[in-house]
Amino acid sequence: MTKPVGKFVNFSQDHELNDWLTRNGYRTTEANRSVLRNIATKIKAYYGKSPADNLTWVELDEYYAKRGISGLEKK
Repeated sequence: MTKPVGKFVNFSQDHELNDWLTRNGYRTTEANRSVLRNIATKIKAYYGKSPADNLTWVELDEYYAKRGISGLEKK
């Protein structure tokens, strides 16, 4: 069974991370994408997921709204 398009964050796709960064007022740099990739495991743990589980866009947005993500450079 395939995954629904647009439901899960694909951390290997720069354009997906760039979209999230842009929507939240951050620069679309490799450094910022790296911060998102590096914090993915922490966010998954916050939701009780294993590192192999997928993270949804909703979960990423909720985590960001509640806890923020440090290390991202604003525009």
